[in-house]
Amino acid sequence: SNSVRAEDLEVARDRILMGQKRDSLALTSDEKEAIAYHEAGHAVAQVKLLPHHRLAKVTIIRHGEALGFAAAQPLEERYTLIREEALASIQVALASRAAEELFLGTRMSGVSSDLAHATQTAYNMLTIWGMDGSLFSILPWGMGQLDPETKTRVEQVLEQEFKKAKALLVKYAGAM
Repeated sequence: SNSVRAEDLEVARDRILMGQKRDSLALTSDEKEAIAYHEAGHAVAQVKLLPHHRLAKVTIIRHGEALGFAAAQPLEERYTLIREEALASIQVALASRAAEELFLGTRMSGVSSDLAHATQTAYNMLTIWGMDGSLFSILPWGMGQLDPETKTRVEQVLEQEFKKAKALLVKYAGAM
C-alpha cells in the first residue's frame, strides 16, 4: 500500500526511541512475567503520578537493548519542570525496582537505566536546579566528582521516593 497508517507511525516511533524490534530472543515464562511486573511498575506509576502525560505503550517485546518498555508521551509541550514533577519522575523510574521487590521478591539487573535516570534527576534537583532550598549551583565548576555529602543527600531523595513508589504500587496492586 502507498499510504501511511497509524500502526506504521507507531512502529517507526518505537524503532527510533527504543531500537529495532527483536522477536528472536527466547525468554522463559518466568522472565516474561518478571519483565511484565517491571514494566507494569513503570506504567502504574506513570498513570498515577504524571497526569500531563499519557501512557502510549507498554510492552515486553524486546527493542534494541531493552527487554521491554513503558513509553509515555506528554499531552502538551512543556519547557519547565516543577519540583513535584521531578520527584514523580524519580518515583516512575524507581517503580520498576519497587515492583520487582513487592511482586517477585527479588531484584533484577534490568534497572540500570532506571537507577541512572532517578539518580541524575535527584542530583540535578539538589545541585543544579536549587530544588532543595539552596541557591547554589554546581554548574560553574562542572559536574566533576560526586562528593560524599552530595551522594548522601541524593541517596536520601532516592530512598524517600522509592518508599513512595512502593506504597503507590501496594495501593494499586490490582492494577499490577
